[in-house]
Amino acid sequence: IAENFASRPTLSGIPSRYTHRVTARLPTTLSLEVTGPLIDDEEYWRRCAVGRWDNCELAQHGSSWKRLFFERNLQTYLESYDPARESNE
Repeated sequence: IAENFASRPTLSGIPSRYTHRVTARLPTTLSLEVTGPLIDDEEYWRRCAVGRWDNCELAQHGSSWKRLFFERNLQTYLESYDPARESNE
């Protein structure tokens, strides 16, 4: 399941007690469009966040690794946004 998750993303039918075993094997480079709605495993999102940023202050994000990841991802995007560059493309 983990090996084919990028092409067939699903956790349905997997008993909840095994879900962590699957998400522990997933790479942190999968598309957010795929992982965001499907993965609630906080350990997966911890791996994603720690792999991307050095300073992860969990308490500032409702003590949720998933929330921290999405808020920091949005922050990074907004801080690097250049409207002049976007309007010319």
